Amino acid sequence: MDLITSLAAVAGGVARPVGMVGWLIWRDRHPKRGRVPSKDKLLRPAGHSVSLAFDDAWLGLLPHLLGLMGCGAMVGLAIRGWGELVWGIVIRRFPISGISLFEPTLIQFLLFSGGFGAGSIYFAGRVYRSWIRIANLRLGMRGEQAVGEYLGHPDVARAGYRVFHDVPGDGAWNIDHVVVGPGGVFVIETKARTKRPTSDGRRDYEVLCEGRTLKFPDWDDVKTVEQADRNARWLQGWLGGYVTSRIECVPVVALPGWLVSWGKPQANTIHVFNPKNLPKFLSNQGARYSPKDLIPALRALEERCRTLEF
Repeated sequence: MDLITSLAAVAGGVARPVGMVGWLIWRDRHPKRGRVPSKDKLLRPAGHSVSLAFDDAWLGLLPHLLGLMGCGAMVGLAIRGWGELVWGIVIRRFPISGISLFEPTLIQFLLFSGGFGAGSIYFAGRVYRSWIRIANLRLGMRGEQAVGEYLGHPDVARAGYRVFHDVPGDGAWNIDHVVVGPGGVFVIETKARTKRPTSDGRRDYEVLCEGRTLKFPDWDDVKTVEQADRNARWLQGWLGGYVTSRIECVPVVALPGWLVSWGKPQANTIHVFNPKNLPKFLSNQGARYSPKDLIPALRALEERCRTLEF
């Protein structure tokens, strides 16, 4: 009866937070009826897609945390039961000769302990992976927001450029930033990377660009340049259906917080910047296109990015 009472107490204690979280999620997904303040759609802000993934990751973490709490509580009961059994054997309340490994009660207790122990390990792993994902998404979101802030510099607008953030692709992906102006269309891929201590004497805040490879202190990155190129080619083709004259889409990589240095000149290099240098880079571009050439591209991009609802 004592075990049953303990199990009931644990189940009741776990059910309350589970029910509360479930109700809050339901309430968030099913708000009370009411009219939104405006039906106008807004342009997507910097880091919009990552912020949605960040929110979903937090919601996805909650069931794993609750599962870990519940399994942990049951494991605590199992440890208590095993402790009482071992202590009973020590003080000879339960003689070893009288304990059968094939006794149904003992088998059930073994299954109970093993099952919730495995559940604890499973949910602990899920919580760890979810936490790492949340940290990475937070870093990526802050990186895109930082680049968006630099692109909002008055010099960018003064040079005749307009900025679009989080441009949807043709699938479950997006382009971080697109800048349109007299110098053309610049497709910016943002990568926020953590700075880790080095053992070879290299500066932990410097990235070396050699051709299409970004050499960080502890690894070489070739995928970012490929992604920026791929995004630029896709946008080039997509804009081709809206503009009458060909407008070049230039791939750019932005690395917030990094000192960008250049190694030996190689073919197929790409523009790589600390985003604080983007306003100067854009302001120094020549006037290759007239406003008339750019209007169709601006209209197409605005229509594609104006999707955010209240």
